[in-house]
Amino acid sequence: MEKAVSKKAIRKPRFAIVSAVFNASKYLSDFVNSVERQSIPNREIEIIMVDDGSKDDSLEILKGWAETSQKKVTVLTKENGGQASARNLGLRYVTADWVTFTDPDDWVNDDYLFEVSSFIDRHEEIDMIATNRILYIEKAGEFSDSHPTRKMFSKDQLVSLDGFPEFFAGSAPASFMRTEIINGLGLEFDERVRPNFEDGLFCAQYLLSKKSPKVGFLKSAEYFYRKRADESSTLATSMQHQGRFTNVPRYGYLAALREGAQKYGKPPEWLQNLILYELSWFFSGEDQPAGSATAAVGSVGADFLDSLRDISRYLDQNTIDGFSTRRYKETWKEVIRHGIFFHDWHTNYISVIQVDLDAKRMQIAYRFSGKMPKETIYFRGSTVDLEHPKVRSYKYFGESLLFERTGWVSTEGTLRIRLDERSVAVKFGWENTSVNTAFRPKAMRDKILALSDKAHRSVQRAHGVVRNCADSFLGFDLESQFAKFRVNLLSFIADSYFARRIYRNSWVLIDRIHDANDSAEVLFHYLRDERPEVNAWFVLERGTADWKRLKSRKTRKLIPHGSLRWLLLMRNCEKLISSHADVPIVNHPKTEGVLRRQPKFVFLQHGVIKDDISLWLNEKDIRLFVTSTPDEYRYISGDFSPFRFSSREVALTGLPRFDALERAKRHKSDDAKNLIIIAPTWRHWLLAPLEKGRQTRAAESGFVESDFLRNWLELLHRDCWTESSLFFEHEIAFLPHPNLADALHNSDIDIGVRLLRYDDPGLHNYFARASVFVTDFSSIAFNAAYLRCPVVYFQFDRQKVLSGGHVGREGYFDYYRDGFGPVTTHVDEAVSAISNIVVNNGASSPYRDRIEEAFPFRDGKCSERVTKEIESI
Repeated sequence: MEKAVSKKAIRKPRFAIVSAVFNASKYLSDFVNSVERQSIPNREIEIIMVDDGSKDDSLEILKGWAETSQKKVTVLTKENGGQASARNLGLRYVTADWVTFTDPDDWVNDDYLFEVSSFIDRHEEIDMIATNRILYIEKAGEFSDSHPTRKMFSKDQLVSLDGFPEFFAGSAPASFMRTEIINGLGLEFDERVRPNFEDGLFCAQYLLSKKSPKVGFLKSAEYFYRKRADESSTLATSMQHQGRFTNVPRYGYLAALREGAQKYGKPPEWLQNLILYELSWFFSGEDQPAGSATAAVGSVGADFLDSLRDISRYLDQNTIDGFSTRRYKETWKEVIRHGIFFHDWHTNYISVIQVDLDAKRMQIAYRFSGKMPKETIYFRGSTVDLEHPKVRSYKYFGESLLFERTGWVSTEGTLRIRLDERSVAVKFGWENTSVNTAFRPKAMRDKILALSDKAHRSVQRAHGVVRNCADSFLGFDLESQFAKFRVNLLSFIADSYFARRIYRNSWVLIDRIHDANDSAEVLFHYLRDERPEVNAWFVLERGTADWKRLKSRKTRKLIPHGSLRWLLLMRNCEKLISSHADVPIVNHPKTEGVLRRQPKFVFLQHGVIKDDISLWLNEKDIRLFVTSTPDEYRYISGDFSPFRFSSREVALTGLPRFDALERAKRHKSDDAKNLIIIAPTWRHWLLAPLEKGRQTRAAESGFVESDFLRNWLELLHRDCWTESSLFFEHEIAFLPHPNLADALHNSDIDIGVRLLRYDDPGLHNYFARASVFVTDFSSIAFNAAYLRCPVVYFQFDRQKVLSGGHVGREGYFDYYRDGFGPVTTHVDEAVSAISNIVVNNGASSPYRDRIEEAFPFRDGKCSERVTKEIESI
């Protein structure tokens, strides 16, 4: 049923604002105030607000506005049916010449409509206006002019899309369209196209009515679109919506492309660019190392790939190569051209992607789809095999669509390579197929200058010298000059005889900046006790609990992180060895410009990798990658793995931390196993990003009220732990991930049980006491399995986590097939599983067998094996 509250207009207005409202009450004041502040006369505006079945007080706010505003405000109500249906209802009430579809959680600048109106007056032939979108990051309270289309809004300009197809307009909220054209086409928003792009399709169909559409791109008309703090907007959550991968490409992208092809023989280039822009978000979402939960798995992913194959047939190769609005990785282009069709293809060249001068070796690579080509490698006239060969898989939308063949060869002779019996070129780096499809004199200035006469170049150089001198004098940056002086002074001290004598060829060991008690510390103590000839140093922040502990033990060669001694050590070190690979460890900002050369990085790992975290780790320059189980080793180094690392970097040794667990186990009897450890990992969406140079995270605003915390507290506070005779001899302990520990402490939450911390020096002894280990997705479960302790997995949010919502995506490890205990999704199930283990005094089959077979080494010699591997690199 529709209801309306309206005011009669004095005369036909020029602009109509149609806005679909659903549960937007907390944002409406910004929207309303910006409309009320518009500097054009009230008679020029009509506002049509459509409440789409809101459950909050949005409707009451809108009615109040309609009653008090001097503008013509019409309020409509309907049952919830989605944004498209609400906009379609609003369109029926439009009487103005031009219409826009501003979202109710956004707002515009005060002269927004004035700038649009003035531009229309100057360009009567115009078909559409596109306005300048400025991002408002609600969480930070900051504005960002970072929208990928911002280059289109460098100034107010009228653009013919036929002549400049790199311009496109696909946002109905930030566009103005002629009502007469919309009505003439009978155009409506397609309600099947959800959760997004209904406005993109609407704009595309509108513009397709003109062979050479003319669009005004207005820098002066600013549209502020809100990135909500709770990320609850339709766009923010759209990748978790199945419709984004089914209905949107089928009824949105394909519908637009087919209509363009039917009208003009093939889709206009501007439309192809719009679709390429939309597709880029799918690919970049897949390439996100964290926080990118996706619905594109299983049949949904397969459905999307079917649509993508149809879409790609409408895309010209030149248009793909010329796309410049966002970065388009070469792998994305290769997937669109070849990978999705699974036909046999390979690059027509070999790329040199890495050189090891010390080993006199270089890594070469080529990419292929379908069947791997026959490769023949000639070195000094004879055929040779690749060293450390590997086939890496690029997986998109649930399918391996592209592959990269890599291997190492000598740099000490002539190299020739044939693929499928044809010689191929050898190039340094990957080829960039991007092309310029538009000539821009400003961008081409250097090339134009190179073609001009020598005298002109001399004048230009002289002018540049004078200008640079003036700029240097007027813009003297004291801070940057001091930074350069600091680096030069540090380098001078670090290169002195005394500093090099102390730190030369050193090994730097660090767990985390703020705490220790992990594999790096265990390995450090091993080196001090068993291999004192190794120049090993341990780094830790001064004043932390672990710093005080190590100082109390009179630990030698302990360096405060961030100190002058640390910088001298880092400049002279040979190897950097850590259980973590975060940026503050591998590339701390304070070492910028200080390092003589990048030390060889040894990744000891914090646990055992079971998930696909390749997108994060592939960016790291890891020279030695420590693994603990045969399955983990094969997953990271083997063929058709998502990781780029091969047998050259990856070693199966076991974690040094396991040696400490083995020692603790030997000092505990089975009778002492009376501890139930509950140890959840963290969630990417509940904690803030790392601050520069730090490894601690603050809780987001919704942390305390989250389902995550509610579920774990419910498990911790169960009455059965204290009231059931079954657990009288057991103690409950809570061990949150280090990223969670600070958030819990700062949130002042009552845990109600013994709280353990990873920086507790007695943590290994607690592990040895555990009779049951409860976690969700933490690799710390492998610690429990190493000690033959059964595990219960409590995974109430498994769908979101395993689809990429946390860090990484589902890997080789299947919790049901490979887990060390039962998988539960509700608190009652978890309690029941824990009870069964206590009653049976251990794990039952098949979990017992999996625990026994998981590790090849339980001998207390992991540190020894790791040391040998480090010495070999």
